Amino acid sequence: MKSFAGTPPGGQAETEGVVLPEERLPAAQMIVVGAQHVVAMFGATVLAPILTGFDPNVAVLFSGIGTLIFFIAVGGKVPSYLGSSFSFIAVIIAATAYSGQGPNPNLSVALGGIVAAGALYTAIGLAVALGGRGWVERLMPPVVTGAVVAVIGLNLAPIAVKSASGGTFNTAIALFTVAAVGATAVYAPRAWRRVSILVGGGAGYAGYCILANGYGIGAPIDFGRIGAAAWLGLPHFSLPEFDGKAMALIAPVAIILVAENLGHVKAVSVMTGRNLDPYLGRAFIGDGIATIVAGCGGGTGVTTYAENIGVMAVTKIYSSLVFVVAALFAIVLGFSPKFGALILSIPRPVIGGLSILLFGLIAATAARIWVENKVDFSKAGNLVTVGASLVIGAGDLAIDLGGFTLGGIGAATFGAIILNQLLGPRLRDAARARTGAAWTTHAELARAAQVTTMEEVAASIAHEIKQPLTAIIMHGNAGARWLGNAPPGVDEAMAALKHIVADGHRASQIIDSMRAMFRKDGGERAEYDLNEIVRDVLALLRDELDAKGVTVRLELAEDLPHVWADRVQLQQVVLNLVNNALEAMASVPDRAHVLQVTTAVEAPEHVVMNVADSGIGIDAKTAERMFDPFFTTKLRGMGMGLSICRSIVETHGGRLWSSPGSPHGSVFHVRLPNAAASRQS
Repeated sequence: MKSFAGTPPGGQAETEGVVLPEERLPAAQMIVVGAQHVVAMFGATVLAPILTGFDPNVAVLFSGIGTLIFFIAVGGKVPSYLGSSFSFIAVIIAATAYSGQGPNPNLSVALGGIVAAGALYTAIGLAVALGGRGWVERLMPPVVTGAVVAVIGLNLAPIAVKSASGGTFNTAIALFTVAAVGATAVYAPRAWRRVSILVGGGAGYAGYCILANGYGIGAPIDFGRIGAAAWLGLPHFSLPEFDGKAMALIAPVAIILVAENLGHVKAVSVMTGRNLDPYLGRAFIGDGIATIVAGCGGGTGVTTYAENIGVMAVTKIYSSLVFVVAALFAIVLGFSPKFGALILSIPRPVIGGLSILLFGLIAATAARIWVENKVDFSKAGNLVTVGASLVIGAGDLAIDLGGFTLGGIGAATFGAIILNQLLGPRLRDAARARTGAAWTTHAELARAAQVTTMEEVAASIAHEIKQPLTAIIMHGNAGARWLGNAPPGVDEAMAALKHIVADGHRASQIIDSMRAMFRKDGGERAEYDLNEIVRDVLALLRDELDAKGVTVRLELAEDLPHVWADRVQLQQVVLNLVNNALEAMASVPDRAHVLQVTTAVEAPEHVVMNVADSGIGIDAKTAERMFDPFFTTKLRGMGMGLSICRSIVETHGGRLWSSPGSPHGSVFHVRLPNAAASRQS
């Protein structure tokens, strides 16, 4: 069950599973996936300059340069691609009075504003890096960042729908493209699933070409422009002009970029299972510097790209090196009018179909942020904050502030921040503090409860077993005295021996009774999602995992059948197995500490959870006895954890066992019957 998708640079690259930020793919796959990210960003990165009168080739070039700057700024820890930001479109049009056709005559004025926005953005990043991220998180907690991520996807939705519209043929091609990408992502072999955007988009392109160019059903693709375009050519660079009014109009976009970037970092953090918050300041700085560089050369302002986050969500490839490859592709393409012409030849309905899928995945990522951070939507404040923001952003509400127009994304972002502060930030902060204290108290109480429970069990066993043991001793002494008499009292001694046998049986019955009491089906059993139980336990241990530098890999099966169980007891099993894994890895300083938790369906009636570590492993002698009560290899261990875990699992009709890990460590397997099978039994 333990299969990885990559290794740190310098190691042997793997070809299956989830690829984490510090890992890499084989070279061929790296190139293909990098090309896929170029395709994913290309439509929006080119569309933004077209709408504002910028040179698309320059925008693509600086998107690649900006991505490399970002990679260096975050040390490769936050996988992201930087492309043209749509947040600049409205203010650039307002600042330059752009008509919407041809090159923008006031491009230099817009570039000055973009440089100013980048400088403000960089200053915010420095403040976060030096002063901590706490103030940003107070302004934009998960309820706000989730709303901003959802707004970005929903605000872009009309662009996707418009591209997919324009007649039955166009709509059919767009929906075919969506279906092709979806089918590839779900049903195709793993290698094809990794490039589902390219495969699905290629299928849509081919289908359009056959029907339009072959049968004349739609407007044909003009391949003449591709042939006429040069292979290599310099893009048209421009220098900024610093106009105070334009700078004042465009610079505040930096606030929106902060919210976008924060939302994207949170989304990537959820997908990778990593805490990326310590890199927020560096991410802001990298994005800000990239925006300044773009503005100095004629490029649009840049931001981390949600489209590429959507690609990561589909492929589960989070390798930062993939984005370096994509950036190099983009830089080369920036100097290639021919390839730009090829990409621009992609039919509009195909772009529309890809946009529908990717923008939808962006919006859906917001739900993951809320779920993973346990945002409580039973609170009216959270409902109002999210509800109002979604409608403002999806409806693209524009607010005119004395010549400064705040578009839908900006209005929704500021609206979410303001509403969140007005509707109970103090209560939320206090709740967060109480939650942190509660987790600490919970951990302390859990440890104390283990000791207390052992004391209570020992006292209970001693109390119950004391009477028959006392009787055995008494009857043994009596029998000895009868046999010592002259003549010996044989009949009386025999009676004493019979009492001893009876008392021995009574002691055995007491032990069996107590064992049955501890093993019987107790507690409040109901249907539970094993995946949710795993996530709860890992959330409890998140700080400890981060402090110990443990990489967590989650591969939880979708649509996993529920189990009929006592939730607390199963949490105890998961917590014990994870803690054992952490202790096993603590004594291995010379390799990465990796904790992998997977769930799967085992036909026909069972579900399986596997907890794997990269620790010291288990030798054969220990493996034979490690589930025995009071057996331990720990200096201060009680030897009851695994024994109790096995007892709980068996009480639930399941099985707990272990096996060697590959290439290191060990794997503990828990098999449980699903809820339907449990009820039948």
